[in-house]
Amino acid sequence: MSDRTDPAWDEYLSTGEDPTGGVLTTTSAIEGHTIKEYKGNELIESRQKAMDEMAQPALRDRIISCKEITAFQKKVYLELLKLPSGQTISYSELARRIGCRSPQAVGQALKKNPFAPEVPCHRVIRSDGKLGGYFGKTDGEMTDRKRKLLEAEAQAMHTPDAFQ
Repeated sequence: MSDRTDPAWDEYLSTGEDPTGGVLTTTSAIEGHTIKEYKGNELIESRQKAMDEMAQPALRDRIISCKEITAFQKKVYLELLKLPSGQTISYSELARRIGCRSPQAVGQALKKNPFAPEVPCHRVIRSDGKLGGYFGKTDGEMTDRKRKLLEAEAQAMHTPDAFQ
C-alpha cells in the first residue's frame, strides 16, 4: 500500500464533494510534478492519460529494480500498467495475459502491491463483474475505497460503470 496521502483526494473519494471548489491538485508519480484538474473541463479527461504516460518509464524502472518483490509480482504489476484509466480487468484475464493459471495468485500479488495507486490494482475485479478484494479486504472500508476509485475514474473518463 502506498504511504502517500492527499487529503483533498481522500475527502473527494469519501464524500463526493470537492473541498477545493472545483480544483483538485494531484501530484503524479514524478516527484514535484503537479497537475490541476478543473471540473467540467477537458483537462480532467486527459489528466490520467498524461500522468500515466509521463510516469510509465520511471515507474516501470522502479518495479523492475525493486528487490522486495518477486519476479511474479513484477510480471503482474507491469502487465497491469497496460490497462488504461477507466477500464477494468478480471483477475482471470490478468492471469491469462501473464501466462498464469491461477487468478488467486494474481490476487495475492495485488494484495501486496507496494506501488499502489500508481500500479492500479483497484482496476482488477472478479470475473462476474463484482469488485472482489482490495488490499486483502473483501468488504468494508477498503472495498468502499476501491468502488469510489473506480467510480471517479469512470466519471472522469465518461465511461459507464464496469462493475457491480
